[in-house]
Amino acid sequence: MKTKSTLIVGIIVMLAVLAWTIHAQKQNSQKVSWQYTVLTFYNSNEARMKLEGAGNDGWELVSVTEAPDRSVTLYLRRAK
Repeated sequence: MKTKSTLIVGIIVMLAVLAWTIHAQKQNSQKVSWQYTVLTFYNSNEARMKLEGAGNDGWELVSVTEAPDRSVTLYLRRAK
């Protein structure tokens, strides 16, 4: 009988923790609006300097592509 009571209490505690976790996740989730920009360069030194400046302004690099003409396109975003 004591084992059954312990099991029931354990299940209740686990359900309470689960409910609290779900509630906390809903409270902390906020929709983020993003601002995007695209930069294209033909010189890697110019790209590096521009990217460092963009990083200081809050931009984060999302993707990089290189075209057959060796140009590099940087895709950046930051929260509005």
